[in-house]
Amino acid sequence: MQTQDTELGDVLKLKLDSADKPTFENFTSKSTLFKNWIQKWELLTVQDDILCYYWEDQTGTKRWKICTPKALQGYVLWHLHDSPTGGHQGINRTKKRAALCPFFWPHMNRNIQDYVTTCDICPLPTTDQGNRYILVIQDYFTKFTEVYPLCDINAETVANVFLKGWIKRYGCPVEIHSDQGTQYESQLFQGICKLLHISKTRTTAMHPRSDGMVERGNRTIKEMLSKYIDRNQSDWDKYIDYMVMAYNSTPHDSTGITPYRMMFGDEMKMPLDLIAGSPSDDDEETHFKNEHSFVAKIREELEKAHEIAREKLKRTAIRQKDYYDRNVKEINYANGDLVRRWQPHVVKGGKKKLYRNWTGPWVIIEKLTDVLFKIKHSKNSPNVVVHADNLKKYTGVKSVSWFKPEKTILHAQPPLINYFDSEHELRVMVHWKIRMTPSRPSYNPMNIKQMKHWNRRKIVCIKHWNRRTVTQI
Repeated sequence: MQTQDTELGDVLKLKLDSADKPTFENFTSKSTLFKNWIQKWELLTVQDDILCYYWEDQTGTKRWKICTPKALQGYVLWHLHDSPTGGHQGINRTKKRAALCPFFWPHMNRNIQDYVTTCDICPLPTTDQGNRYILVIQDYFTKFTEVYPLCDINAETVANVFLKGWIKRYGCPVEIHSDQGTQYESQLFQGICKLLHISKTRTTAMHPRSDGMVERGNRTIKEMLSKYIDRNQSDWDKYIDYMVMAYNSTPHDSTGITPYRMMFGDEMKMPLDLIAGSPSDDDEETHFKNEHSFVAKIREELEKAHEIAREKLKRTAIRQKDYYDRNVKEINYANGDLVRRWQPHVVKGGKKKLYRNWTGPWVIIEKLTDVLFKIKHSKNSPNVVVHADNLKKYTGVKSVSWFKPEKTILHAQPPLINYFDSEHELRVMVHWKIRMTPSRPSYNPMNIKQMKHWNRRKIVCIKHWNRRTVTQI
């Protein structure tokens, strides 16, 4: 992995070529991160073709740490903070654990601080009202957001806030998309969705990008909230509404329009607007003849805002897709293929280095989308929906006998045959639909009329080996 990293790969190559520290004059065009590594030149060494950093703690203990490429830094931070052995501890305690871990990179402590500060699971400081969690609900199209302080996050509390806080004000959504938290997967929450005819979907395991909008929104909200927490440790829940007001009255990056206007058709009246007044966009009279003209005007403004937002969202989606497709890997899994699944967790008392994060083999049961697959580990195990980023081909020798995909099997390429025999009958090769055991194809003579009739009823796949003679049936 070090050789594939832009900065570390160059530093490793320089270290292997010469022990002398290179001069900065030769690397003026290099990145700041590369220069940071060069500044630590005397503390770097190569052991077994791996670039290592010399570390000495306050007790005088000396050790070599592996220089970590950018691709693995998130994985290390996850183990230090989010994993069962990390325990979602605070910034200082996580930094102390990082000092003992065998990995290092420049500005590691700064990255730890940002990571812990924006963690969506860590509880907030308990307020005088007993609140220590927040529930964030965001509309996917308008980006309109509501934030609710909570004392706990059990299923009953979350369901009650969802009903009284969101549905009572804005009505029932068509669909709800959440993470795999137990409160959202509970029978209570699922029952509410079923009762109100709300479609319920969830993110795939170990793949937060499948809920990217909410993840990004949560980060922004927690960054805003952290400013209040610094000064109001015990009453931050009193400032939640003001923070949400600021969020919904600010143009969103994706739409270019404020979430409030997208939701209600007009901009939110802020204190400065009440002091100085807000000019009319089209110099029309602000007084309407009747309630119908007011409703018509609001509807017109909503349609205009939504059309602008759709166009910008479309351009944003195309740009993001182009960026994503640059590094996308080819996915060609089929039903019945054996794969390994990425499951990064550590058994209590075990060593992280020795734990196998790729489990399996798993079997592809069904392809749901281009990137989502339904997999199964054993005959009686439940199905699991996994993103393709967390799968890789199984290259072992183990086979699975309990699953046989429903597909047509062709043992060998058949010989070239004549479609019309001496009596001018159409002779075609038929592959019958099979499930558990393969069968050999049969050759059946029939005329065109019979062919059309059989094609509707029994024939699954017809191979034409002389397409110039028979082009269509």
